Amino acid sequence: ALCVNDADMKLQSHEIQLIGGWKQNEVGEMIGDEVSDRIDWLVKNDLTFIKSKDWAELYLDSDNNYWELSFPQSHMHGGGPRMIQKVSVDTAKLKFNVLPDT
Repeated sequence: ALCVNDADMKLQSHEIQLIGGWKQNEVGEMIGDEVSDRIDWLVKNDLTFIKSKDWAELYLDSDNNYWELSFPQSHMHGGGPRMIQKVSVDTAKLKFNVLPDT
């Protein structure tokens, strides 16, 4: 587990996409890299789950930005590493059929 400052883990205003990866540990197992660990932290601690559809999930951050969590390498075992990217309100409406509170 990472032992870091929460502020370092939170999404920064300039960020629009985080792409996780896999790496081998000492015994040859595939594990998530630092970006994958950060995505895990964000989903558990900083983002609000809104809705899931197919293999994607929609989240909302504290600034009311939508973020889509997906598996761009879904052909890999376990769905592969995850990616999270900022999406527009229109994309959230169209893909996830959400109606924002605005």
